[in-house]
Amino acid sequence: TNGGCTRNSCATDSLSVDDLFHQLGAAGRSFATFAQSLPSPCFMANSLPYVVHHDPEPYFTNIDAASGASYGCPSTDLPYPGSLPDPLPDFTFVVPDNCHNMHGTAACPSDTDQIIRDGDTWLSQVVPSFLARGAVVVVTFDEAESDSTNGGGHVLTVIDGTNVAPGTIDAHAYSHFGLLAGLEDYFGLSRLAAAATSAPVPIPTVPPPPPP
Repeated sequence: TNGGCTRNSCATDSLSVDDLFHQLGAAGRSFATFAQSLPSPCFMANSLPYVVHHDPEPYFTNIDAASGASYGCPSTDLPYPGSLPDPLPDFTFVVPDNCHNMHGTAACPSDTDQIIRDGDTWLSQVVPSFLARGAVVVVTFDEAESDSTNGGGHVLTVIDGTNVAPGTIDAHAYSHFGLLAGLEDYFGLSRLAAAATSAPVPIPTVPPPPPP
């Protein structure tokens, strides 16, 4: 579900629906958001090139400061660190800023080849650092540029890391609800809302078969 938020300008700390972060915390699993250019933990507004509507944690009331939870936005929504913790949290949500997510701002103009190259370069630095910590990394885009099929178009999603069989291609038409379903299955959590009826993106938990 979108929790009633259908635009970028939805108020932060306003969504009362359940969410993956709360599920993880309630299950005793550690999690964190690492947001590039975030001015301070759980910052609730834009501070370009950081934009808050790309960062989910500040929107959910069940992980805000008033919730009384021992986990959540005040302590888990963090600026992207200079070096990754070792070990990593059980789940890490990574948010590039607008200069590295291929959107762009006034300081890094959109709709240019350079903004694409900058995003690719950023990923080429970030992804290996997580793989080196033994993570399974899922890289996905949120929307296509001009294709609006099924609401957001056909977007790239890549999985790499422990137990991922190299070169595997899955042509099934998944959705972002399916990605949520796959993550919830991976952590043994119940599926929320539309994830319950969506084909789960398979995130491997067992070693792949040996190469031929």
